[in-house]
Order: sequence, then structure tokens, then C-alpha cells
Amino acid sequence: MTEHLGGISYTETTNLQGLASINCTFGKYSVEVYKDSVFLNETLTDLFNDTDLEVYCKFYNLTISVKIVDYFGQQIPAVNVTIQRDGLQYLPSTKSDGSIKFLDIIGGNLKLEVYLDVNVQPSVVKSFYIDKPSLIHIKISKYVLIAGLLVETGQLATLSIIILATLLVISLEVYRRRHPKLQKS
Repeated sequence: MTEHLGGISYTETTNLQGLASINCTFGKYSVEVYKDSVFLNETLTDLFNDTDLEVYCKFYNLTISVKIVDYFGQQIPAVNVTIQRDGLQYLPSTKSDGSIKFLDIIGGNLKLEVYLDVNVQPSVVKSFYIDKPSLIHIKISKYVLIAGLLVETGQLATLSIIILATLLVISLEVYRRRHPKLQKS
């Protein structure tokens, strides 16, 4: 809380209910709200008697859900997801259904990184502006989940072509052996 004319500053931390009591002289004040050095909101007020002031912080205490899916839209489990904002980092891992819920997030410009077990570098890096509880869908098109294993889509396509070509050759060979050429008389 800073007085406009004299620049006198008052600092107070809220209690568990989000309340703070500040004793200051009369005047016009700017009230700024921070959480972990991240600016949340600001309001101006004139103090001429005891005043209760409510400052709404729409960026604070947000819930962000993230769903990670493969090329075909199947949810990928056991993926590490981080959210970063102004030096703050959140590091849970996904549930078995491929989703994750971040609680008590401070909104604004956030950077989301998705790490698969097979990679040291992030597979996906995206930036989002969050100002309300959100559900974020991340599609990792490079991978397909088969029987619980991540397979690159290029490898799956190559394997599919090889299997189809092998089946075609086997089918032609079976047909050739079962249907001998008609003999001319």
C-alpha cells in the first residue's frame, strides 16, 4: 500500500482467510496485491476513516487441467508436465488417464512444457494466457500409444507398410499354389 502524495509504503501479509489489517494515516492510496513477487492486482482508494477494501484477484488460485493425447487422440499416461511463470515452476506428472490438474496457479502468461520418458528435451513447448480455470488439450502427433508403449508415427507407418506388403505377397503365393495355371489342350 503506497500513499500517492508522500510515497509512504505499508506492507502486510494476509492471513489464511485472505485478510490484512494496515494502520496508516489519512490520504489517497494505491493498494497493490502480490503473490510470490508476482503482481496480481491494484486499486486506488481514499482513506478518511476505517475502511474495508476488497481487492479481487482473478489471476490467483486458478485450476488448470491439462490433457495429453497422441496422434489418434488416445490419452498418454505417465507424462511429465511443467508450468512456468516468472520463475515459478509447477512439476506434477500425469494420472493414468493422461490428464493432470494444477491447483493454486497464478494466471497470466504461462509456459507449458511436456516431457515424455523417452526424451530429455521437452516434446512440446507452448505458451498460454490464462485468466480463468482452464482445460488445455495437448496433442503430440509424433507418437502413437500401442499397448501402453509410445511408438513414433513414422515407425508405425513403416511397420504397417511392411506388414501389408508381406500379407500381399503371402496371399499371392497362396492363390498361385491353389489355382494352378489352366493347361492348354
